[in-house]
Amino acid sequence: MKQIEFSVSLDPNAPPCLDDAVTFETGASIQQVRDPATFAYNHHGPGFLDVYPGALTVFFEDLVLGRPLPVRFVAHRIEGMDTVVAMALFMHRELAIEPRTPGFVAQVDFLHRRGLTVVGHVDRDVEQMVVLLNDGPEKSDPEWLQRAIGWVREYLLTGSVPGTVRPMPVRVIDRGTNGFVVATTSEPHLLRPWIELYRLGFLRGVVFGEDVEGRRQVLVSRKSPFVELDLLKAAAILNEMEAALQVEPSWTVEGLWLSGPPRGTLLLPEHVLQVLIRM
Repeated sequence: MKQIEFSVSLDPNAPPCLDDAVTFETGASIQQVRDPATFAYNHHGPGFLDVYPGALTVFFEDLVLGRPLPVRFVAHRIEGMDTVVAMALFMHRELAIEPRTPGFVAQVDFLHRRGLTVVGHVDRDVEQMVVLLNDGPEKSDPEWLQRAIGWVREYLLTGSVPGTVRPMPVRVIDRGTNGFVVATTSEPHLLRPWIELYRLGFLRGVVFGEDVEGRRQVLVSRKSPFVELDLLKAAAILNEMEAALQVEPSWTVEGLWLSGPPRGTLLLPEHVLQVLIRM
């Protein structure tokens, strides 16, 4: 009997649906995803809500329930760790019945749909997998993708994760109402210290980096849209203050994050804080 060979590939030009392949996050509409004649898994775009299960969860459930699937798996690109995990499950079907898999799939789907502000709600090993799978040097590199699939397989089979994740040093210097925190860190990248703060239960606030020749890195965040902190309004005011210092205004908002200028801001922490506590 000829052995079945499964394959995964990245094709940025792949259509939303293919007759001979599973398509994963290739832009399928909600109607196409719900069509039992298609093998499309997606959760982005018009009609999809955050409360819906993600593409990974639906794919995993179809897999364990025995849905007949094509032997090819196609994605546009690696946009998040959910795609790597789906590929690992597709290539190594034995992983579907591993005891760790349902919980791991649920955590990965939760993180992918809700973002990095909720990484503090998973254990350190899964956080390390987030670091490994989200920070690949070149995610379209076939060798990296093969290694990443191997990391997922090894974790689900043995519980081992390459490397270790250590808590990022972060010092809480003040607490406010409704989960507000003011913190400092010596780390050059402020995202990981924020994960630690969310792990401690804070909901919003600001992290300041070290003073380097009068400039500081700053990262402001709120945990979810339910948490009050008007980042767009804060960015507008802070950019006006930067302009008054004859500095190019470059505070930017991306989702739940407000980042200071890439080179660091000349504004004093107390001035930044005065703006934020009024938001």
